[in-house]
Amino acid sequence: MCAFALVGFGGGVWNVAAVSLRQASVPPELLGRVTTTVGLLAMPVGAGLGGTLATHYGLHAPYLVGGTLLMVTTLLCLPGLRAKESAAPAG
Repeated sequence: MCAFALVGFGGGVWNVAAVSLRQASVPPELLGRVTTTVGLLAMPVGAGLGGTLATHYGLHAPYLVGGTLLMVTTLLCLPGLRAKESAAPAG
């Protein structure tokens, strides 16, 4: 039960960070389109892939694959995020 609470908390933290980064990175005139694309394409595709992984490899597989992809993506994007952060005006 505690693990479910931690996963839920982590999802909330991730959502705030992802939406904040999207809002800071995407021009205001495109923000609605980008947000819609994430909701209509990325989430259903991820859910479908997660269901397929769980069906063929068990319920642990989507969490292992998702966690691994999250870590790899974070490590790959970290230099660009740091460069963007240091280029942002102070204040």
